[in-house]
Amino acid sequence: MSIYQGLALIYDQLMESIDYQEWAQYIKTLSEKYNKEIESVLDIACGTGNTSIPLAQMGWRVTGVDLSLPMLQHARKKAAEAKMEIIFLQQDIRELELSREFDLVTCFQDGLNYLINKEELARCFQSINKTLSDDGIFIFDLNLVEKYSYSAKEEISFVDTEEFSLIYEIYYLADQEIWEIRVTGFVRGEDHDYGKFKEVHQEKHHHLKDVEVILGETGFKVLDVFNAFSFEPPSEASRRIFVVAQKTEGRV
Repeated sequence: MSIYQGLALIYDQLMESIDYQEWAQYIKTLSEKYNKEIESVLDIACGTGNTSIPLAQMGWRVTGVDLSLPMLQHARKKAAEAKMEIIFLQQDIRELELSREFDLVTCFQDGLNYLINKEELARCFQSINKTLSDDGIFIFDLNLVEKYSYSAKEEISFVDTEEFSLIYEIYYLADQEIWEIRVTGFVRGEDHDYGKFKEVHQEKHHHLKDVEVILGETGFKVLDVFNAFSFEPPSEASRRIFVVAQKTEGRV
């Protein structure tokens, strides 16, 4: 099974502790910091729309893109319930095909960590460059998954609720710097029977220096790198960072 198919059924329940309004406000503050007037936003790897909707509630025109159709179906339903007009499209972030340009492109919740080599990352950045208006801003996070490498080696963990049960088999592939999670889930349906699914998720540790080089090669200038939700530089203890880059030239 492809990733975020079965897990899409319970993704929002797993993420319910995250304050996505805080994420959106942080992005707004960043855009103001660089005196960038934002009207349109492309939220790539948008999942169930948890960041897309708060961004739209700020008055921005938002388009969300994700590869997982089940995640997008949840996003469309949530946007309709929130009475927000957001376009959600099923596309590969390495090969975006959009008919308009955007002032801001965002990518959060480890979206870029799912690209498992430099070549995929470069294709993604090139694709994003094409969608941005001149001097447009690209803001994204990176999960520094190597911080988990020692504790996450061949561990098994469980989540058990009345609605679902999950088994996580966690491995760190040190030679590839990839964190792998094999998920087996049992989700209770409307008939109270449990359906089973299996997915394998991989997250790559992208070194910041490599990311900065690839951004430069694909027409971007790095404006800043911050420890998550702050305006402080990353430290040795950082587990998530935010990168702010600006388009300086067309696709190379």
